[in-house]
Amino acid sequence: MMPVAASLSYVHPYVYPIHDLQDNECIVSENGRVLLPRTLELTKVKLDEKGIYVVETGRKIIICVGSHCEIEKFNQTFVTLQDVNDDRSGNVNQKITLREDFTEDVQDLGYRLSLLLDEIRFDQPIWLECEVLIRPDISSGAHLTIDQQRFLSLFIEDAARIRAGSKINENDNSKKSYPDFLVWIHKEIQRKWSVEDF
Repeated sequence: MMPVAASLSYVHPYVYPIHDLQDNECIVSENGRVLLPRTLELTKVKLDEKGIYVVETGRKIIICVGSHCEIEKFNQTFVTLQDVNDDRSGNVNQKITLREDFTEDVQDLGYRLSLLLDEIRFDQPIWLECEVLIRPDISSGAHLTIDQQRFLSLFIEDAARIRAGSKINENDNSKKSYPDFLVWIHKEIQRKWSVEDF
């Protein structure tokens, strides 16, 4: 059983852009809580190649890094580790992890990110693991990893665009955008109540 407050992000994840924070975002307020940044709509077109995004899903936190992220912001926030494969090919894989040796200064993006992660975790009933993911290629026909496919499936407001230009079957909820789905639920509730009144 999941508390209502925690289940909200499970049903409708929160996407926080942190690459372009305002002065009053991701800082500690007078009451000791961290001021959250604005959230984005759950549509893939909002994911800039230069951006860094924190996505709260209710089960884990995903940090999405754009492939053209500014190097200074990247270095303040992440560390790149190199692992050699065990297949004797000598291939080198790079793994991105969160920087832990940041300076406790509001000018340091790594510090402000750590404040945001602490605030997200504060009200959750479970410890949310953190995963760093390179922004998936959202162009048509792109080859995606399973993690990238799962990540893009969180962007529920894109569902109606799967078959652009074609009429969406009213009973096929998998192809509806999130707002369309909510409207459909509302109509179904109204229909049920009107039937039960008689």
